[in-house]
Amino acid sequence: MKKTFLRILPLAVAVLLATSCSKDDNNTNEVVNNGQENVQTRTMPISITVNQKGLSKLGCTGAIGENLQPIFKPGDKLAIYIKDGGKLKDLEVKEENITNDGKTAIFEGEIVGAGLVDKETVLTAEIGTQIQSAITATSREDAVQQGCYQISAPFVYSKDGNSIALEEQNAYIEVVWKNKGGETVDFTFGSTTVPLTLNDAGQGWIVVPAGKSFTCAALGITTEKTTEKANIYGITRKFVPDGYVDLGVVDKNGKDVYWAESNIGNDIVWQNVSDKSAWPTKEDFVALWNNCYWQWGNDGTNNGYYVFKPYAASDKQKTNESGHTYSTDTDPYIFLPAAFSGGYNGVYWSSTPIKDGADYAYCLDFYPDYVNPEYDRGVVYDYSVRLVRRSN
Repeated sequence: MKKTFLRILPLAVAVLLATSCSKDDNNTNEVVNNGQENVQTRTMPISITVNQKGLSKLGCTGAIGENLQPIFKPGDKLAIYIKDGGKLKDLEVKEENITNDGKTAIFEGEIVGAGLVDKETVLTAEIGTQIQSAITATSREDAVQQGCYQISAPFVYSKDGNSIALEEQNAYIEVVWKNKGGETVDFTFGSTTVPLTLNDAGQGWIVVPAGKSFTCAALGITTEKTTEKANIYGITRKFVPDGYVDLGVVDKNGKDVYWAESNIGNDIVWQNVSDKSAWPTKEDFVALWNNCYWQWGNDGTNNGYYVFKPYAASDKQKTNESGHTYSTDTDPYIFLPAAFSGGYNGVYWSSTPIKDGADYAYCLDFYPDYVNPEYDRGVVYDYSVRLVRRSN
């Protein structure tokens, strides 16, 4: 939960004292409430410092909201309410009361009301306006400029000063869907559908009142998620090129490795191909073996290995510890045909030579009960090649 801390500075409290409950006492300042007990009316000069460190109108902190904290502007108002009552005052910030970094401001004024009693009166400080429905934006800056935020909290007035924390009342959804720039995805909030159009970078934002639940079929969110105050829900989806499969393999540079669904050939001579940038490296094959679930089978034409994206982290290589039944209908996979030795041996070139100028290069070599992701063969021989693509 993101919070902004307010401190009510030492207050110069001008109190009209009632020294007697007698109607004949000219110094009393009483309000008779239709026969009920007398209620004292107080006028209190008040100065509240609002420190905006770590808070933005998008509810972002840390890396997400870095350098995006909104700047207080002259004329911004902090409303003070009495509990179960009406507004007492809007305190306004002046230009001279805003710090140079724009993240701290002092709101000053007077609050006047009946029933303001030291250490008993519960007040509420509030800035901004809570939205009633979803608001969409194509950039953080755009959402900030729309002013889609509200923060508030109760506090008990004390002439000695108080420290209180304001809570944001909205929640935030941030979508990042690579290579889907310009597309529209529909979010459902109860019976209301909110279309979110992504910007050119595939990003979009929605601000909603906290407590709203949502689904988004296009992003695979079919079970309702309920939003909470000030939380930001980051939804990231990868762009996987057509004809390729994401098996959860990451290369040594931290990029996702997507595997082609089929071979480009089974008779490719390593030394005859000058550009091998789309070939997997030795490290890619090692990661494929170490991180995926391998199952020997037949695709109806060839023997070979089904290589599945693991259902659980423990399901690696040929060990299925989760008990999950892997299926080509439900689990991402590729099939690596065994094109040699009568359908019992598969050899797949990597782009990695043993060393510069060597006559050998690394390859993936396998049999039904044997897999070596970093074997080596002579570069004059012809074997299978499976292409890969890497994320941006």
